[in-house]
Amino acid sequence: MSLLDKFHTPPAIVDSIERYGVNPAGLTVEVDGCATEGVVNGQRVVLAGTNNYLGLTFDPLCIDAAIGALITHGTGTTGSRMANGTYSDHSLLEIELADFFEARSAIVFTTGYQANLGMISALTGPDDLILLDADSHASIYDGAKLSGAQIYRFPHNDVAALEKRLQRLGERAKRTLVVVEGLYSMMGDRAPLREMTEVAHRYGALHDSSRRRLSRAERRRLDQLVCRAVARRRGRRLYTCRSVRFERRPGHAGARLRAPCVALG
Repeated sequence: MSLLDKFHTPPAIVDSIERYGVNPAGLTVEVDGCATEGVVNGQRVVLAGTNNYLGLTFDPLCIDAAIGALITHGTGTTGSRMANGTYSDHSLLEIELADFFEARSAIVFTTGYQANLGMISALTGPDDLILLDADSHASIYDGAKLSGAQIYRFPHNDVAALEKRLQRLGERAKRTLVVVEGLYSMMGDRAPLREMTEVAHRYGALHDSSRRRLSRAERRRLDQLVCRAVARRRGRRLYTCRSVRFERRPGHAGARLRAPCVALG
């Protein structure tokens, strides 16, 4: 068997795909001014898989800021962060985020996947251990593998199982990183973060939760941070900023997200 033989798809699978007229590896989505709806195979659909939670990709203020950045900085940094890819705006954003989270410093990655890859592989090494929720995102598993640390899994959202594994590790628990998600996007359930954090601290392990839920005060500060950034980019005085909120739509069971409302003078 050669290196490329594994890519030869059995004819039965090819026939079943062609029968439905769908290519799962080449789905094309067309969008036109809407963050939550698109067109697939000529049919208008709701984009349930999008990460565009706040609809900011079509927000006029964000578009205006992006155009300004393109004119000033060009279409890319043409270098890594460690070489020539860190601009002043990147540093200012990280300073504001650190202030928002009341942390000493912050670092911004281009994607959530890159964040998990970079942070997990940096925090742990061959002499360390990682405890993962069995249903963790693929990026968490990839970051763990890249670190070279020993990897152990525990059943999804099972606090008792997590404690049992930390207990078995003994003193090695102090060299263990526990990684779970705050909200599991594929299943829609939440991790019992408070209980897991208490267990991790009890055994001296370091606990990291991806996608931590923000408190009301943090959401308010984040809104203000966004508004300040927009105002600074526009070079205009900021008068009011109302928080992001959900509101019911008449005749719909779900809730619609209203983007930050910014009044600039």
